Amino acid sequence: MRSVFPTYDISPYPIGGTTACTKEFLKGTVEIFLASATSLKLLYRREEFFKDVPQDALLPVHTLYHLYNYTPMITTPELKEKYRLNSWKDLDGKKVTFFSVKTENHMWYMRVMRTLGVNVIHVEMDVEMIADALRKGDIVACIVPQVGGAFPPWGTGIFTKVNTVLIPPSSEEAKAVENAGLPFIWFSTKKFRESGVDVLGLDKTFGLVMVLGWNSHPKFLSEDDVYRLLKAMIARKDELVKMSAYLAEFAEDPIGLQVTAISIAPEVPVHPGLAKLLKEQGVWRGEWKIAS
Repeated sequence: MRSVFPTYDISPYPIGGTTACTKEFLKGTVEIFLASATSLKLLYRREEFFKDVPQDALLPVHTLYHLYNYTPMITTPELKEKYRLNSWKDLDGKKVTFFSVKTENHMWYMRVMRTLGVNVIHVEMDVEMIADALRKGDIVACIVPQVGGAFPPWGTGIFTKVNTVLIPPSSEEAKAVENAGLPFIWFSTKKFRESGVDVLGLDKTFGLVMVLGWNSHPKFLSEDDVYRLLKAMIARKDELVKMSAYLAEFAEDPIGLQVTAISIAPEVPVHPGLAKLLKEQGVWRGEWKIAS
């Protein structure tokens, strides 16, 4: 951003997670922030973490997305055999760790369990403790995100400390989740297989998908600002990958990433700078709204 906007004063404000970042934007602390398309969907519907947001609040819009977050469910071979964990209904009455109650990942997985009528017992813990908890049987399953084609250090730690295996849902369970309109899809198991996870011979598994990026509002970034920034990032995408592996998915298909994100939350307006680029690329959809 500094190279595209040399006259702007850009100050980083580190804070954890899409929910916390969104709330900082709503308070006016930040003007550009990390968010997922699904979190914006919840915000516009005033659901979950955002149920108390005033109706007249200045809301962010789809602006710039840069990576996917794929999150399946895993266990150990020993626990899978002991508790016969062959589908998600087999977790009924069992202790699990769905990341943290503060996160969007947790919220979506709990929604899925309620949709399927599965009563799990979530155990809140530091992520560094998950591998030991699985080894001791304090929990029988957990979720691990693949972010931007890579794994967070604590996820890699699980794979190196214990043997792991996927717990995919049954085809009926996956269909019920899709019919409920939850952001769960089938995605490649390649990265998980390469990290040592037993993927049960599956090319794809079913789990949570979130698209993350930096969102804002035309009040803070003009149409020309966002258009120029996106064009510059696309032109320099190979250079960006060398700076951060988390930008590999953006470099692979920057336009497709934006389209996927907007499609997840079509009720959220699109920044005019992003809309201009998508129209230029011939992928704009008539049902989408442009933010004023």
